[in-house]
Amino acid sequence: MTEGQDDRAEVDWRAAMSQLRAGSAVDIPCATEEEFQRRVAQITKRGEKQGIPLNLTRGEGFLRIEPGAANEEARGAERATRRRERAERRRSGQAEDE
Repeated sequence: MTEGQDDRAEVDWRAAMSQLRAGSAVDIPCATEEEFQRRVAQITKRGEKQGIPLNLTRGEGFLRIEPGAANEEARGAERATRRRERAERRRSGQAEDE
């Protein structure tokens, strides 16, 4: 590794992607323009590969990554499906008791 790479903090991408899937924002430090561009490319590629839409915002010395709206809509749809399934199970259980 070069000396410049030693100064840069390594990103725990698994933890970052897990936080994004859970709906939390992640801030990644970026000391230079070069590092910022590299991090944008890395997270964009990872998000596309894992099917997670992302919103990227540049801050002062960091890159803020937030889950995209499609991710939030998908979670809402999953919750609605689970609620419907529970309601159907309750109804079918009540019908069997009668």
